[in-house]
Amino acid sequence: MQLNSAYRMCEHHQITFSLIDKTLGAVISAAGAIVAVFAVDWIRSRRKARREIPSRLRMDIPLIENRIAGIATALLPDPATGVRVINVGMRFDTESIKRLSSEAFDNLTQVQRMGLANIVFAMEEADGANAGGLTKLGSSGTDVDNFVVVKLHEERILLVRARDLINAYLEDRLNERGGISLSK
Repeated sequence: MQLNSAYRMCEHHQITFSLIDKTLGAVISAAGAIVAVFAVDWIRSRRKARREIPSRLRMDIPLIENRIAGIATALLPDPATGVRVINVGMRFDTESIKRLSSEAFDNLTQVQRMGLANIVFAMEEADGANAGGLTKLGSSGTDVDNFVVVKLHEERILLVRARDLINAYLEDRLNERGGISLSK
């Protein structure tokens, strides 16, 4: 009888230890899964900050150069007809830059965040100047012509600014406000 009771106690402790082992194993597995999710998220964010954002910005440089060349052409009327040929210019995909910088926010420095905000601002303003000049197409008169020329010059200044900011971002030459640092 005593042996049977000792066996039951041993069996009870074995079941208790078994439950503790299973519970502990589940807790450790859950914690490991959480750590893995955070690690993967951090790695993705870091990849966006170090690879995808610079790659996305590099894609815009040829577009900027083409639009600057189009402005140079548009500022000179066609010698045969005297008419300006204005290049409409492809719009910048600033939403993708905003999305990437939002997703990589934790892995960007304050200077990089400000730089990206300045780049996006210059791009959107250049698109706005381009659209402003196009609203007067088809109209005639000296005032309209002057307005278009002013908008083209404004767009060119903004495009050059966006290009210079992108190059400064890629070369790590941004100042504390996200502008171009001349000292680096």
